[in-house]
Amino acid sequence: MTLPCKAQATIWLRCATVLLLAMLSGCAQQNIIPTPADFAPATQDQNDRIATASDQTAVRPASQPTSDALAVSPVEPTTQYAGLKRLSPEEQATRLELAKEVANPISNLARLPLRFTYQSGIGPKHAYTWDLLASPLIPFNLSENWDLVLQTNVPLEYVAPVADGVDSKFGLGDTLQGFYIVPTAPGRRGWIYGVGPEFLWPTATNDSLGAGKFGAGPTAAVIRQVGGFTYGALAYQVWSYAGDEDRRSVDSTVLHPLFTYTFPTATSVTFDSASEYDWLAHQWTVPVQFTLAQVVLRNPHPVQLSITYRYFADKPPGGPDWGIGFNVIVLFPNN
Repeated sequence: MTLPCKAQATIWLRCATVLLLAMLSGCAQQNIIPTPADFAPATQDQNDRIATASDQTAVRPASQPTSDALAVSPVEPTTQYAGLKRLSPEEQATRLELAKEVANPISNLARLPLRFTYQSGIGPKHAYTWDLLASPLIPFNLSENWDLVLQTNVPLEYVAPVADGVDSKFGLGDTLQGFYIVPTAPGRRGWIYGVGPEFLWPTATNDSLGAGKFGAGPTAAVIRQVGGFTYGALAYQVWSYAGDEDRRSVDSTVLHPLFTYTFPTATSVTFDSASEYDWLAHQWTVPVQFTLAQVVLRNPHPVQLSITYRYFADKPPGGPDWGIGFNVIVLFPNN
């Protein structure tokens, strides 16, 4: 049974609220936002120490001797509040550096993004779809001056019945895999670039979830990072060259401009659009996305938590109207 769009929106709004509260809880423990403990009254022990220290600074009569026994060491600054560990300056710097590396899609930071996306408004019944996209990024050092960055996208998808008499679909989609040759250091004026091949593998377990074709083409990325700003674009072209002869050929271009600002608290906001043009159908698909993300230091690996809202500025007939995403990126720093 397909829920009405209003009910679907209510459910996902509640999910977004729960994720946002979880992010804020993590932020509170990482010294990003003040917690109630920061404003809690001092304990009796703290009051006694303050009162004793104040007495030692008071003016004494000349006849009253001083004694080392009466000396009270100043209250040491603490990084602990009601059991919540506050980050040291070194940890804060590490967290900020990780947030900036995640903002660069071709950095040499190994990571495992898991992106859950819900979209609504598909087909005559305004049905919904969801997918869980695993996008491991693995860097390899080729030489002193060059790295190879391997990005693989493997989706698990569900599509509700989009029209009467049409069954739902569930399974793996096609796999996209990009190889980027990237300099180990930025070029002139801080630009970072990568080039290489992009491959399409027909891994879909249902004909409706994939193209049924092998494909390949060029891919490139140009990124610049200045202070807290990260901006640039990725692009790739894929042509099918083999596969099911009864299936439609693939000839598509993806343009992905992005703009990210990372705050000193390792909180990031991103505007981007992974727009695709189908040269055979002469049709654009243009999702415009806004993402709010936060890096949280956790053992054994730090993670970035984020929430994404997606609006489709252009789409094929029957395409989705909007979407929302919940993302977890597990980070594997080199050190």
